[in-house]
Amino acid sequence: MKRRRTLVACSLIAAGIAAFGVFRASAVPFVNFLSINDVSVIEGDSGTTIAQFTVTLAPTALLETITVHYATADGSARAPGDYAATSGDLTFLPGTSTQTFSVPVVGDVFAEPNEKFFVNLSNPTGASIADGTGEGTVTNDD
Repeated sequence: MKRRRTLVACSLIAAGIAAFGVFRASAVPFVNFLSINDVSVIEGDSGTTIAQFTVTLAPTALLETITVHYATADGSARAPGDYAATSGDLTFLPGTSTQTFSVPVVGDVFAEPNEKFFVNLSNPTGASIADGTGEGTVTNDD
């Protein structure tokens, strides 16, 4: 008798949830998160070296397009002498989980400490930012 009451109670609860729309697939929010990696590059003596950053979307969006803006910011490394200021927008089409972009690092022959610049993510659509700051380390080789 106890088992039958439990089954009836569970059935009534399930029916109530369905009747009031508490449990509908469309009512359950599905959150996507964006994060950016850190990059380290050797400076070089001339020209430019590319610091390639990767922005990851997790979990992968299956039905919607996700966008996010990125922009570099000075740390101890300063644009334009140490790196080229870079900004833009990334678009994750459905099924895409990573996007990359490049920041040119300027080589020189000056002995100096290692330097850092940052890349900040902002203004996402369809996702939240989990890790919004990437660190670019320019390793001196002089």
